[in-house]
Amino acid sequence: MSKEAQHTLVIEDGVITRRVRRPVDLFRFVAALAGIASVLAVATIALSTFSGIDQDVASSAAKLPAIIALALSTISGFGQFALPLVISFSLLNAKRARLLGESIAAFVAATLVITLMINLARDLGSQDFWYAISGTLNRSAVPLQPLFAGVVAFVTVARLRGQLSTFSTFILASTLIADSVSGGFTVTALVVSLLSGYAVGLAFRYAIGTPTVRPKGLEIAKALGEAGIHVSMLRAVDSTKHGRRYQATTQDGKRLFVVVFDRDLEGAGILPRWWRSLRLRDSEALGGWSMREAVERSSLMAFAATNAGAKVPELHLVRRIGDDASVLVYEWVDGVSGSDLNAQGKKVSDKTLKAAWSEIKQLHDSGIAHRGISAEHLLIGKNGDVTMVHITSGTVAMSDLQARIDIADMAIALAGLSTPADAIRIGAKVLGKNAIMSALPALQKFALSQENRKALRKSKETLGAVREEIAALSPGEEIAQVEIERMQPRKAFTIAAAFVAGYLLLGQLANVNLVEIFASANWQWVAVVAISVFVMFVGSAMTLDGFVLEKLPFSRTLQVQIAGAFVTLVSPPALGSVAVNGRYLQRSGLSSAATGATIAVSQVLAFIVHIFLLFAAGVAAGSEQNFIFEPPREAVIAFGVFALIGIIVLPLPFVRKYIVDFARPRISEVLPRFVTLGQRPSKLVVGISGMIIMNVSLCIALVAAVRAFDGTGSWAAISLVYLAGSTIGMAAPTPGGIGAMETVMTAGLVAAGVDAGIALSAVLLYRLLSFWLPAIPGWLAFRQLIRRELL
Repeated sequence: MSKEAQHTLVIEDGVITRRVRRPVDLFRFVAALAGIASVLAVATIALSTFSGIDQDVASSAAKLPAIIALALSTISGFGQFALPLVISFSLLNAKRARLLGESIAAFVAATLVITLMINLARDLGSQDFWYAISGTLNRSAVPLQPLFAGVVAFVTVARLRGQLSTFSTFILASTLIADSVSGGFTVTALVVSLLSGYAVGLAFRYAIGTPTVRPKGLEIAKALGEAGIHVSMLRAVDSTKHGRRYQATTQDGKRLFVVVFDRDLEGAGILPRWWRSLRLRDSEALGGWSMREAVERSSLMAFAATNAGAKVPELHLVRRIGDDASVLVYEWVDGVSGSDLNAQGKKVSDKTLKAAWSEIKQLHDSGIAHRGISAEHLLIGKNGDVTMVHITSGTVAMSDLQARIDIADMAIALAGLSTPADAIRIGAKVLGKNAIMSALPALQKFALSQENRKALRKSKETLGAVREEIAALSPGEEIAQVEIERMQPRKAFTIAAAFVAGYLLLGQLANVNLVEIFASANWQWVAVVAISVFVMFVGSAMTLDGFVLEKLPFSRTLQVQIAGAFVTLVSPPALGSVAVNGRYLQRSGLSSAATGATIAVSQVLAFIVHIFLLFAAGVAAGSEQNFIFEPPREAVIAFGVFALIGIIVLPLPFVRKYIVDFARPRISEVLPRFVTLGQRPSKLVVGISGMIIMNVSLCIALVAAVRAFDGTGSWAAISLVYLAGSTIGMAAPTPGGIGAMETVMTAGLVAAGVDAGIALSAVLLYRLLSFWLPAIPGWLAFRQLIRRELL
């Protein structure tokens, strides 16, 4: 340590901690869990492929020279015991007893986790799953490696470096190779054991934190002195998600702003940024991952903004401090941040608003986007001027979308520092009316910076007020729209649910020969299924026609229902049909209010009719001796718990208020339509008849599908299975209820007395003719309706 650094006054209490939770550990933990799930899923589905890999490895191992096989076996067996001992002595010698205790705890936890996984797989795993991980059908085998997983967890928590890290990697790799060529463990089991131990170690590291390796203030002062910047005082200002900020005073009295990027904080905020990049059409929304990338981006933005003539702190120095940190030194700018003014409830002048807008204009004129503007990034001087600070995540050669989001962020930030009217008025003068109006499509919460989203939670009316002020700049003028959102949360959830449903369906079909199944079907009953499905579409058209007072061509309405079969293929069943019918009614001349009321009335009555038929089928099925269904004890308990919670929660005032507020506008839409339809009883009869025809025809279709394979079971019981299964299927978020419908209906048919093999075959036949095949004419009908501008 230099003498100058030793005489530097360092104040950093409460900013730098001895232990830190590294964001990258959490990200790697999630990735490890995803890897375990993926390996198990793929190995179970592609069982023959993985079995072939194990056989190839075993045959290749047989060709290894005996001396190599012996060496690998010796290293593996001895290394797993010696490695923890060597690491333990090393940690004790370095006086890191606490870290050793944590590593031992992780070792124990990993062995227990692997043991629990083995027991769960042995008791609950399917035959294919067990064979995938063990390579045998013998349930007494031990497929995973608790000891190996424990050693991996031990090494992970110890965070080794240098030669000891290389030695550990060599031992673990030798163990994997030796165990794979020995044939005692499958490739799946070895990978799962490795990832499980790694995941447990990461969980420990993130939960309790790891000793920080970040340089302390004196080390930073030394690095600055070696670069020619000799500081007499270094005061920590705050800690950010990337590192620390310091205020420095040089020996000649000059003040500087010092930013330290720490490797320990690599990956901070990566999951929110990943989600933002997934939702937002901004290819650079993810930003830098590593410390090196963050430093390079910050340096680039500082130099580019300075070159553009924007008022930003000048960057004096960029320097690396060892392997774990980098330091950036900026000139010091006096002022108060906009976030501090917001906390104090103070407002800024028009001069300050003009200065802020001028800075963003200066950046945009040079093709630079800030990408993260908030009040915190605006440093306001005594004379009202504005300096842009903390420009660390911007980009050069900006896109039109990035420019619009920048303007939207600035509008929200300045609206909080003044008023929405003043912020937009001054912005229109500086940037021009068209530039401000172009930001209107970007004024959506998910597109704004994280700080602005937090501010909007405290001032919920600000966003609407800013939008109104921008729209008032030119009433009635069309604004150029831009696709901002790449993927909505509902769409992402639907895709994930569809993946899960597809996995479940593949599991069902894994041991099913579809060609053999359908070849053995009675084609007379198959024809009954097909006719019943077509009658269902007729009933659906009658349902819609019955609740529309206006005259609609029945053939066209029937075509719309067939088109709905295609839309349902790519959306949840209830949503797809509602969207198609609503669009059709609007294109047919109905107002939005009339369309909404019609759809609402039909949905309410459809629910009532469906529940009535479900009750009737239940009574009929329950009266027959060959259909006895005893619900599981767990289901009865769960129902009782939910009922008890409902009894406790429903009387609460705020719950009743929420229900009333939710139901009142919907009831107000439906009641007038009911009254109108009451004056046209013939229409009401057509609509309700259509609903009955829809449900009855699909009940007949499922009964015919069972009979096509000579299945038993009463008509009432099978109808009850359809009515209950379709209710659950419509609630499922997957397209067409994939996965949920097949699972529930198959289980229901088995409970109704149908043989399990026949039940699955019947459900697949029913779904093929009622869901998959109608999508083909549905697509043709959909295209024709779109071409004729009827949808």
